[in-house]
Amino acid sequence: MSLEVRWSPRAGEELTRIVTYLDSQDPSWTDAVTSAISEKLEFISETPYLSSIYQSVMGTEFREVLAANYRIFFTIDERRQRIRIEAIRHVRQQDPDFTE
Repeated sequence: MSLEVRWSPRAGEELTRIVTYLDSQDPSWTDAVTSAISEKLEFISETPYLSSIYQSVMGTEFREVLAANYRIFFTIDERRQRIRIEAIRHVRQQDPDFTE
């Protein structure tokens, strides 16, 4: 059974910035990256526990997966059968802080 994927406002803004930047540099790369991200989201919606635990904050596990050159950070809500995308960062960017 597939879990529903939801985006936090923060992650949605980060994805928009990524797509805008890539479109300005090389639109064909935008397609490749967004395709890799979409495929990874489908994968984690089916098998979320095959991902690495990035950080645990007050009982919440933040997990991460790699898609192209981007790390996708997410949480799992088993009760609601959802995955929430919390952040998306290029591998060279600073790690997100989930303690806030």
